[in-house]
Amino acid sequence: MKEQDLTFHRSDEKIQLTPEQIAAFEKLCNDICGHWGSIKMLNENNALTKDIADGFPGMIENCVLKGFGAYGYAGILKEAEERRWERTRAVNEENRELRRQLGEKVSPEDCRERLKIMTHKINQWWENETGCYATYDKITFHQYGCSVVLCGMLSSRSEGKTKLENLGITIHDENIIDSETNRRILDGIIRKRFPSYRPDGYKIVCYHGIPLLREIKITITNFDEV
Repeated sequence: MKEQDLTFHRSDEKIQLTPEQIAAFEKLCNDICGHWGSIKMLNENNALTKDIADGFPGMIENCVLKGFGAYGYAGILKEAEERRWERTRAVNEENRELRRQLGEKVSPEDCRERLKIMTHKINQWWENETGCYATYDKITFHQYGCSVVLCGMLSSRSEGKTKLENLGITIHDENIIDSETNRRILDGIIRKRFPSYRPDGYKIVCYHGIPLLREIKITITNFDEV
């Protein structure tokens, strides 16, 4: 078999960029330099973590895709990204099917018992953490998560007051006062226990002109955290 000669063609054709494309390219350069600088600084300060290092190539790739994509030169990187997304979608679909099959094998009574346990754990945590009333009748499970209404009233006046004050929360009589500081502290308490939680609002009542946090409405989107 006769070997074929390899030829390499080099194109010296000039590319004419619009002002928008030039701006996109300059932003690309600045973004990449910024990411490199951040990594360098973290490394020098011995603060570089594995998670940051693992995510760094993805950040650079994303910058290149956006920068070169502005004038149609994303090329191979864009194709590789699309292939990864296709694989990810396929795996997600397979996981959903496996979860569906597993769910069909669990009896309704088993599900009810598990939900009772989860409800008890949520209320027990809230009572122990804050000294406030449990709300067993205000926890709802649905396909997108678990909707919970946390009570802002103390179940045990002296003990609850001590717990809340130790957390830095201000109270009036037997209720948590509605304030930005109290909301921020409560958000930290809830986020620590349920990292995926989503705040859904508050029920505020006024007592002698003092706004009180009667209810804190949240959704827990990851059942594994319960």
